[in-house]
Amino acid sequence: MSGTNGHPSDVCYTGDSLPAKNTPLTISAASNVDACHAEVFTGTITRCTLWPDIDLSLYEVLPSLEDKTLNWETVQPAEATDYWELRRGSGGVIVKAGDKCKTATNREACIVAFDALNSAIGFSAPSYFPTLPGPPPFVVSNHGDRNCVWDTKDKLKVFLGDINSKEEAILWLWYTSSGFFGAREDKEKGAIREVDGEYELIVLKNVSMCEPVQTNRYLIRIQPSGKFVVLREQIYEQETNTCIIA
Repeated sequence: MSGTNGHPSDVCYTGDSLPAKNTPLTISAASNVDACHAEVFTGTITRCTLWPDIDLSLYEVLPSLEDKTLNWETVQPAEATDYWELRRGSGGVIVKAGDKCKTATNREACIVAFDALNSAIGFSAPSYFPTLPGPPPFVVSNHGDRNCVWDTKDKLKVFLGDINSKEEAILWLWYTSSGFFGAREDKEKGAIREVDGEYELIVLKNVSMCEPVQTNRYLIRIQPSGKFVVLREQIYEQETNTCIIA
């Protein structure tokens, strides 16, 4: 469909598929979950210590999308792009990179059409996921007179192409990771490093919401294809005699 003044406002997607007290405890776990040393955190909460062979000095703290150290100019979209934004609604810009409508035939009209782009879909995330409140986020991009909306996981992957920068890996994690999340102040709960062209992360995931309420810790890799590979898993925190009701 066309935007105002003849500038297209397309959904630019053509495919359906994608490439405390130190009391040692024993916590039972499934066979694919590593055994761990657990300590009483409070009366009903126990926490496991990080795998002892993980060297946290090799990782950096997993930053939030708004972290000023991230360089979004490193994102290399799969198609030619002059400018892109991750936004909420028509004006809530979270991150951005490039020069808006710099090669458009009518830059002023292009900017008006671009700024009006919106989506009612956006990338969904679990309610416990650490992100900004408000409507679901989505990506919009511009190249020449072409303005595009990328508002699902599949479309985001088409936009990004291969995951080949830390910023792309973090964007992919925050909004498409099936529940993985990271605390942004503690490497034991959220960390990232590059390994052989892939991104290795320490992250958490809520795996049980009732008797026990349980969060597991994962060591994962994000491959260039966007696939999440679980390398290791252990219980991070377990709370008995309680439930979390959404």
